[in-house]
Amino acid sequence: MLFTEAQMRFVADCASKTKEAGGDELAVIATVGSANATAGDGRLNNTLYAIVDFCAGECSRQMSGPLSVAWMVNAYEFAVRKHAENAGVIVEDDVLEMLSMIEPVKNASGYRKTPVRFSNGTTIGWQNIERQMSNLIRFGQDALAPVEFYIELERIHPAQDGNGRLGAILINWKSGTLLTPSVPPQVDFSNLSGNQ
Repeated sequence: MLFTEAQMRFVADCASKTKEAGGDELAVIATVGSANATAGDGRLNNTLYAIVDFCAGECSRQMSGPLSVAWMVNAYEFAVRKHAENAGVIVEDDVLEMLSMIEPVKNASGYRKTPVRFSNGTTIGWQNIERQMSNLIRFGQDALAPVEFYIELERIHPAQDGNGRLGAILINWKSGTLLTPSVPPQVDFSNLSGNQ
């Protein structure tokens, strides 16, 4: 494990305190930073702090709320563990597990079962998500560069919520940068077709 149980509780407690104080996603990292100076078992080293900071930034871009930072850190920890166990191979069941960690209520039933409409007016359906995800994972992880894989994942938009957070984890998985995460590119949804 990358994070100990005490460290995961520490991050979750900081996210809860931030929410109670009315703070946003970026305020979580400030709470973690100030609490980290006095934390016992929960103290985060530079790598762990950078991962929490990355997750807070991604959650802020997605405007998903302070608790989502702890949820994403949990999914990130899972990804690091599975990356090692699976020798870098992405497994669809692990993707579904990460989705349920990223949004425990909204993604509890797996892939989304509703259409999504983007601000540019593009609507994508849901009927082919399972097949598309299976194909992406089966064929795309070897054939596509990390950015191409990420863009295809975002085009499929498999989850009810948390697609950007999942994509941010998986692009770092494919890039081999899970321990030094980098921000994924912005996806232009204006080029999406209206159907799936």
